[in-house]
Amino acid sequence: MREEKTELAVKRPKAMTELLSKHGAKALSIYKKTDAKIKKGLEKPTASTGTPISKLHGGPKFMAKLSNIGGGSIATGGGGIRDGFNTIAENVRAKETIKIELSHLALEGDSEE
Repeated sequence: MREEKTELAVKRPKAMTELLSKHGAKALSIYKKTDAKIKKGLEKPTASTGTPISKLHGGPKFMAKLSNIGGGSIATGGGGIRDGFNTIAENVRAKETIKIELSHLALEGDSEE
């Protein structure tokens, strides 16, 4: 008895940027930028005062990290805690936009079947 070979049509997944709308692609760009800024800020070993982050606790530690994410204190030329907070907020907003876009794509894919 001869075996028949069946080929399955498998679609290669597209790059995420190809799948997302312009709005979603912009969100992905913002997410990457803010994610890098957050990581860079959290890697700084000292507060803008020169105090090692490891010596700080509670609120002062939190605020120093937030300021570092914002590029350092306003007095040292950075954006301070305001920019740190805004960077985190932008990051979260972009991530949620991407999730919404991808969930819509998943729903569209389900309706095509």
